[in-house]
Amino acid sequence: MFLTFTIILLICELTIGIWSMVLWDEASTISSELQTKSFLKMKESCNEKNWIKLQRQFECCGLHGADDYSEKNCKITCVDHKMLNATSDIYYNNGCQKKFIKYMKGIVIQGGVLGFLAALFQAVGVFLFITYFRSLREVRKERAARLSARQRQLSESGVPAAAWRTDATQTPDVPLMAPPIPGAPPPTAASEPVPSSPPPPGLKV
Repeated sequence: MFLTFTIILLICELTIGIWSMVLWDEASTISSELQTKSFLKMKESCNEKNWIKLQRQFECCGLHGADDYSEKNCKITCVDHKMLNATSDIYYNNGCQKKFIKYMKGIVIQGGVLGFLAALFQAVGVFLFITYFRSLREVRKERAARLSARQRQLSESGVPAAAWRTDATQTPDVPLMAPPIPGAPPPTAASEPVPSSPPPPGLKV
């Protein structure tokens, strides 16, 4: 059960790694389409929180640069706030499209690398488990073979089966009483009462 679950997990990790590599080629196309649709809304309202946060995080402006904004009100969202005079016309020069695509590809590559590394460690763990299980089975086989050979040797030497000692800590049975001596009377128990002889007839007690 454990080995089956481990193999299933290994397959899932490999699938994640391969799928990440496939998405890496499509990351630029998908992100470009999503950015273009979202940027159209930004040009209309100039108040898209996601775009404002994106421009500040990546220090970019518009898709390809500050010239993408036709109105100055939208350009204010691209002002470099690190400058002391935030009201000046100092904007970020680079566009957000290339930076965001690069960021997305980096995340996809990290996911793929982590998936492959996890699968590699999982495969090593499965290999070590199988190796240990096989060695343990071989040790048990050798132990059973030695025990069988010992029993066969004792059987051929004429030792009864009841006397085979498979456990080194086993001790033979010791009799609780010594055997009786020939010609000696049988022992009597100390607690057994001695019968008294009846009084002679005519004697009053």
